[in-house]
Amino acid sequence: EWDSRCQDIAEWADSYMLQGATATTMASNCREWLVDFANQGAMRLTSSTTYVDGSESSFVSARNWGCANAAWAYLKTKKASAYSDDDRAAIRAWFGGMGDDIMRYYQWATDTLGSKQNNHMGFAMLACMLCGIITNRRDLFDYAVGAQKHILDDSLPDTFVKEDSVSRPLCGYNPDVGNPLPTRAMLMLDLDRYQTGEVH
Repeated sequence: EWDSRCQDIAEWADSYMLQGATATTMASNCREWLVDFANQGAMRLTSSTTYVDGSESSFVSARNWGCANAAWAYLKTKKASAYSDDDRAAIRAWFGGMGDDIMRYYQWATDTLGSKQNNHMGFAMLACMLCGIITNRRDLFDYAVGAQKHILDDSLPDTFVKEDSVSRPLCGYNPDVGNPLPTRAMLMLDLDRYQTGEVH
C-alpha cells in the first residue's frame, strides 16, 4: 500500500504547492500518511537486506522511488500548519533512517559497483540527498552527491550512460534513467544553501 500512497502523497503535495494555503486538505493528507509511515517504520530495510546476486529486489527498487516521492512531498508541505513539531521530528527521524539504509545497502565508495550502477541506484541516491536535506545531515547529503558525481563521471558522451558494463542511450534505453538527472544535478549544491533558505 505504501507504494501507491507515495504516489498519492506526491500528487497532493503538488496540488498544495499550486493552491497554497487554501489547499489545507492536501497538506493534511500528506501529514497523515507521512506520520503513519514514520510511526510504522515503513519502507525501512532490515540489517539482513543485502544486494543479492547483482540485482535489487522489487521491494528495494520500489522503495527507492517511494522514498524520493515521500521526501519531495514533505519538503513541499513541511511548513503547513497541518504538521505539529512532534510530527516534523518523527518524520525527520524516519527519513534519517531511510538515508542510513541507502548508505548501508549501496556502499558505492568501497565496493565494486558492477550492476549496482543503474537507474535504481540513481533514484536511491536522489532519495538519499533529499533525506540529507530534510534532516540537515551532511553525511547523507555528501554520500549521495559523491555517488551522483561518480555516475556522471562514468557516463559516456552524447547522453550515453554506462550500465552493467554496457553503453546504452541514456533516455532511449529507459526514460526513468534520464528524467531525474537534471534534478539530481540541481541538488548537487552545498547543503548549507538549503538550510539557510537560499535554495527552496
